[in-house]
Amino acid sequence: MESLDSMISNAGIAGVAAGLLVLHIGLAVFASYLITLQNGVNALPAHKRPFVGNLVWLAIVPLFSLWYLLGIILISHALRDEIKDHNLEGDGGFLIAILIVIVDSLWVLLGIGYLATQALFFAISGGLLFVAGVVLWALHWSQVHTAIAELRPRSKAHA
Repeated sequence: MESLDSMISNAGIAGVAAGLLVLHIGLAVFASYLITLQNGVNALPAHKRPFVGNLVWLAIVPLFSLWYLLGIILISHALRDEIKDHNLEGDGGFLIAILIVIVDSLWVLLGIGYLATQALFFAISGGLLFVAGVVLWALHWSQVHTAIAELRPRSKAHA
């Protein structure tokens, strides 16, 4: 029969392994999203690109999280303008990008409030905002992908 210490050690190892698996899956999904954003920048004519497409990868670096928020707004704004130039429907995810910035900012503020007070209100509100942020993120990903699909045939025709 296993000792209690051995069972706790095994449970700890399994927890760390599960956490690493979730982390890797999350990074793979985020990398797929960044590829979509990079493709969104590259789908624009060179003179309308807000920045070089490779710069979206700075979002992986934690210190550049503000760059990520600014980047999704700039990309979506440029896609929206290009969509309007071609008389197409959609906004390239611009409204969703604005909502992501608002939700993420509120989430950070609630996190600071929770750390300062340990109040349950901040924990529950932060959890709800996290879920809302994930939903908005998926919607933005979808809208950027749709905008790329609509613009790609036109950009190849102009090339």
